[in-house]
Amino acid sequence: MGYSCEVLTSLADGRIWADRYGDGEPSIIALHGWGRSRHDWSPVLPHRNALAVDLPGFGASPAPDTAWTTAEYADALAPVLAAYTSPVLVGHSFGGRVAVQVAARHPGLLGGVLLTGVPLLRNEAPSGKPAFRYRSARWLNRRGILSDDRMDSCASTTDRPTTRLRPACCAASWSTPSTRTTATSWSAWTSSVCRPRWCGASTTPRRPSRWHAAPAT
Repeated sequence: MGYSCEVLTSLADGRIWADRYGDGEPSIIALHGWGRSRHDWSPVLPHRNALAVDLPGFGASPAPDTAWTTAEYADALAPVLAAYTSPVLVGHSFGGRVAVQVAARHPGLLGGVLLTGVPLLRNEAPSGKPAFRYRSARWLNRRGILSDDRMDSCASTTDRPTTRLRPACCAASWSTPSTRTTATSWSAWTSSVCRPRWCGASTTPRRPSRWHAAPAT
C-alpha cells in the first residue's frame, strides 16, 4: 500500500527537499506553483509512489544565490529525475512552466508530462485591456483583499484575455488533446503507471484541484 502520509526527504545533496509518498520508486514527481509549496499536493498523492518537490527558494528547499529562470530550475531538477526510471512530471502553474523546460532540455529523463493551470502561449492576441471588473479584482487579489476563489470566479465571468497551452510549446515533448478528468479518473490514471504522451493546460485553477489529463494508454 505504501505510506498514507508524506515523509520529508532530502534530494540533490540537500539542495531540494520533497515529500515522498509510497514505499516504491516514485513514478510521479509533482511541482507546485509560484509562491506555493509541496503541501499543495498532499490531497492527491497519498497511497501512490510519488514525490512532491519544493522548488529551490520555496518551502524547505534553500533559495538559489541568484534569481533563476525556468531553465535553471529545470536543470536543478535533472539529477533528481535521473535517479528514477522515467517518472511522469506533474506541474501546476509555474511548476508547469518548469516541467516544460525539463521536457525540452532533458527529454530522456521523463516518461510523460502532465500540466494544470499553466500560462504558456495565448490562443490569440488580446483585443485591448481586460475588463475593468477583472483588473480591479486582480488589483485586490494581489494585495490579499480578494480571495483566490473569488478571483477565479471573477476571471471565469469576464472577457479577460485567456491563456492556453498549445502543443507547439512542447517541441521536444508530447502533444495530445487534453480532456477534463475527475478525481476518480485521476486516481485511476496515476495507479495505472502508464506513460501518456500529451500536453494540456487549464486556465482557472490556482491549486492542483482541477485536472486536465490525457486518457490512459
